[in-house]
Amino acid sequence: MNKQSLLALAQCLLATSVLAHPPVLSVPTSERVIGGTAAAPDSFPSAVSLEVLTPDGVGLCGGVLVNNHTVVTAAHCVYNFDTNTDIPAANMHVGYGSNSKKNQTFVPVHTVHVHYRFDAEQMTNDLAILTIDPVAYSASVRPATIYSGLLENGTKLTAVGWGLTIPGGNWASLPDKLQETEIVIGTPEECRKLVPTYETSNGPQVCTQNSLRPGSDTCQGDSGTGVYINVGGENYVVGVTSFGAAPNGDPTCALNDGLAIYTHLYYYLPYINEYAGTTVTGPAHRTHANRRHRHNGPGRRRPRNRHPSAE
Repeated sequence: MNKQSLLALAQCLLATSVLAHPPVLSVPTSERVIGGTAAAPDSFPSAVSLEVLTPDGVGLCGGVLVNNHTVVTAAHCVYNFDTNTDIPAANMHVGYGSNSKKNQTFVPVHTVHVHYRFDAEQMTNDLAILTIDPVAYSASVRPATIYSGLLENGTKLTAVGWGLTIPGGNWASLPDKLQETEIVIGTPEECRKLVPTYETSNGPQVCTQNSLRPGSDTCQGDSGTGVYINVGGENYVVGVTSFGAAPNGDPTCALNDGLAIYTHLYYYLPYINEYAGTTVTGPAHRTHANRRHRHNGPGRRRPRNRHPSAE
């Protein structure tokens, strides 16, 4: 399968005039998942929005707060595909403190660390670390704990985001409030039909299979936002939205024969800790010794963090 058949699950860029001074945009706010419902207030206090100024407009992505000054997101959200360079931190703002984007507090990003082996063509190592001024914790602002447990085929996860809610929809339909939807981890055999280099859900990526939860998916605008697992009533973050794939390059989200790929955060824990300034750890769910963390491996990926007309 060629790169044209791989869809980014979280295309960030929204066509607007270039704004000299974000972060509050006079454009449709938010993005949303497919088949979702509005998340309850304070149910995902680690979810943040991300606005990125580019020469072509303002990009809308998301991220996950992992301590009071560190946000993890997808590398392709903060990467300029025209120049093959990282977008400067000065062009970014993070919104936090509310499920409603219009009620969020926006703060500037101070540093950006794109994974040193991010491959924009292959869409591997799709991870970036952002730092912001320390935020005060509250019921609406709290860091996520990275899930360290083994991920089995068929495990139910919850994806959140402010992305498109209708497959093939337009940006004018983006809602204001954070949405959530259930997705299910697929089998390596099925996932490799569309992403041949996929390993397992305990490798660098987690794959969810649309046919296991028809009508539910992440979509354009959800890039970098978290996917969570609930254990004992607590939501732990598993990964961040990376890209999607469907037969014949169909760009429609939530197709029954499509799938979604998420960057597996626990796999990259040493890298995250390197830039977080404090140790970000997960609960001790594993039943065997941790695997060696490999940040390499080929893949065939195509990001969707561009305006739809650029696809």
